Amino acid sequence: MRPTPEEHTARIQLFSCVERLVKVRFPRADVEPYGSATTGLASLNSDLDICVSPNQDVNVKSALFQLASRLKTTGLANNEDVFVNHFAPIPIMILTTRPDYGSVAIDIGINNIDGLQTGNLVKSYLEQMPALRPLILVFKRFLEQRELNNASKSGLGSYAATLMCINFLQTNPLQRPREALDDPFKMRSLGTILFDFLYYYGSLYPHDDNMYMSISEGKVLKSDSAETKKLGLDIRCPISGGNVAKSLGPRFLKDMIRSFKLCYTAILQSGAADRNILGPIVSVDQNMIEKRTCIHDFVRSGNLDELCDVIAQTTSRWQNYRSQSSSGGPASFVMPGLLPFPRSVEKSDEQQRWSLESSSSSGHGDGSVLDGDGENAAAKRPRKRKRRRHVKPTD
Repeated sequence: MRPTPEEHTARIQLFSCVERLVKVRFPRADVEPYGSATTGLASLNSDLDICVSPNQDVNVKSALFQLASRLKTTGLANNEDVFVNHFAPIPIMILTTRPDYGSVAIDIGINNIDGLQTGNLVKSYLEQMPALRPLILVFKRFLEQRELNNASKSGLGSYAATLMCINFLQTNPLQRPREALDDPFKMRSLGTILFDFLYYYGSLYPHDDNMYMSISEGKVLKSDSAETKKLGLDIRCPISGGNVAKSLGPRFLKDMIRSFKLCYTAILQSGAADRNILGPIVSVDQNMIEKRTCIHDFVRSGNLDELCDVIAQTTSRWQNYRSQSSSGGPASFVMPGLLPFPRSVEKSDEQQRWSLESSSSSGHGDGSVLDGDGENAAAKRPRKRKRRRHVKPTD
């Protein structure tokens, strides 16, 4: 389930392309990846999250639309696969690269500093908890396989799933020996931890008792908010203090709890000789195999290297345009394969002379049109009379 070296290379190259393109529009910008791309928790279908800090005063929504327009011109993604969600609390641009570029989903945000901070937080917990990484990878695939992982479609987001795993290891609700959690590879307790995770959230967790998970305190605490009982799952972010699981809809929560129960029941019913105990929980389908093959072929083809060269040409042309514009000389910026953008929209002398000649040949210099007899056609046209409104007399 973890990315192969080719998939890791593809993400690095795609990030490099986006970074170069962003610097065409914002030369002083800091472009950084965050999320699963930096924590090592990325799966095959994980998004590539990118934070852009322009280091200047910008309108976030306008900046995202400008970046989306430039991304479309490069051919990195089809026009219909580039979308700016400017209605979200944190506006974000979502795009999916073309199939010959791996069909990788990329999310780009402006000044999304919280994303960078959460990445550092997750890294610190990964260093403290050896069992956390395998538990998160299995749980993320568990949600993805059941289509419960998309926060924009009432699912549970990746960050919320990560905090859920952290709180489980913090509380150790089934009171396993500390050695089983601190050294799971030596104790061979990863299977036990996974079973406890499914059993706890499927049968024991008090979803209806107005409780919330506190990562900062490492406990499950009573909540005073009525919204917690309404949502059923409240996971507090240790940075912002907000509920990161509020996107999870009631129907999706019920589906997730039911899936937990089905999975740990299937594990109990499996025999000791059954070597495919993880089969009911996670599996690798044909779509994953085909996408992995597509990404491997795309990396070996060198298509992205050609795209990076095009973007590099765009960057140099834009820099030349800016330098010539600042010096006051004639300048025009040409995107590869596009018409030049003129530096001024004023008409040249030839254009003005051509417009005067065309107007004099077809009508008066003031723009009026002549008919066949040389008279003003507008003057001969009968004027329409305004209809008077009939008002009833009042008694």
